[in-house]
Amino acid sequence: ILTRKVPTIFNESKLLAISIYNLGFLSVVIIPVFLVVNPFNPFLAWLVRTVAILYAFTATMLIQFLPIIFKVLIIDRCKNVDSYNLSRSSSSKVSGITSHGSLAESR
Repeated sequence: ILTRKVPTIFNESKLLAISIYNLGFLSVVIIPVFLVVNPFNPFLAWLVRTVAILYAFTATMLIQFLPIIFKVLIIDRCKNVDSYNLSRSSSSKVSGITSHGSLAESR
């Protein structure tokens, strides 16, 4: 597996850090609210917990995938595949896949 020549467009460390921060902040805010509201109105506590879980899931998915989808669909318009140097003649023989996505014949 060749991963050294992957362009920075696919670097996800910053996105992962933002996602972890988002989940941590949400936990710090929602858990005390849930513990305070639960004795008075269990349905409202359930509703707050459910909305928090749905928000956390949706925000994490959007943070992870929206920038990559935007760059591929809007900026490159699905045309600029060869400029990323993902598959050259030497790497396509190693991986078994050509630049067009079909399997290469082993020789």
